Amino acid sequence: MEFENRSNSTSIAENVPFRYPEYLQLIVGIIGVIGNALVFILVAKVKFLQTTPNLFVASLAMTDLLASLLILAKLVYMTYPVPDYFHMTLYCKVVLSDVFFWMTAISSVFILIGVTIDRFCAIVYPFRYQASFTNAKAYILIVLAWMLAIVFVLFIPFVYEYQNGKCLQDFNNRTHQVVTGIGFFLFTYIFPMIFMVFAYTKMFKVICNASSDVQSQSSAISSRVRILKMLTTVVVVFFICWSPNQWMYFLLSTFEVRVDFYSTYYETTVLMCLGNSCINPFIYALKSRQFYEGFRTLVGCTNTIDHVDGI
Repeated sequence: MEFENRSNSTSIAENVPFRYPEYLQLIVGIIGVIGNALVFILVAKVKFLQTTPNLFVASLAMTDLLASLLILAKLVYMTYPVPDYFHMTLYCKVVLSDVFFWMTAISSVFILIGVTIDRFCAIVYPFRYQASFTNAKAYILIVLAWMLAIVFVLFIPFVYEYQNGKCLQDFNNRTHQVVTGIGFFLFTYIFPMIFMVFAYTKMFKVICNASSDVQSQSSAISSRVRILKMLTTVVVVFFICWSPNQWMYFLLSTFEVRVDFYSTYYETTVLMCLGNSCINPFIYALKSRQFYEGFRTLVGCTNTIDHVDGI
């Protein structure tokens, strides 16, 4: 995603005033910081929220919090001229390349895969899950998600060059650009989406069969359904927000289909990507009774309790 990298056409030593899209991004960033910080604090402070699925939720909230902070940081440093004492090549490669924002975006994908694996094992293989899956393994999946994200973005600083006062994306050759674009599109979008569609379809089928066969466990099944519906909403919203930009930037531009990166449509796809970082807290608030009760407990509206059934 080309996060308003106007340095491609403007000297990075110039002062660039805000436009209408930047004000929207500012609002998105502020909401994202507040909402995701609250979610992370809730999981950290409220005992009955400290479940394995919520470890992934808290990790996703932290990732979205970092992404929101990076949105705000970008709006600040794109508005003011770069000080003369900055090493311009390094500034171009590390800051204007958006490598850290991409790291958070890709880690979100892999964390969603992690929570999908967790829920898939819990629902499809419940006895094996209860016997072997621990919070320590959840942490391993979360750390692995971040490590993979770091690996995937290592190349980004190397394809940005500071030339004639501008920060430009410069692949070594056409083959490098095509392989990179297709690889990113497949491994951070298509393959994860296929896996998650398969996994959630399988989980809903298993739960539907269980609900018809074991009426005595209706409470537990209802709880699993609520968890699954919330996580499915998070996954669906993620792919809705990222799909237009992924198709336009990584696929169409890779095959040299002309894309106007300053069009209203493209700027809308950018805002959708950024907006995903602030949407999840609203999903938790609307879909999760646990998080609602957790907030009430945190602010002292209810007595502290150890558990709330369902989610």
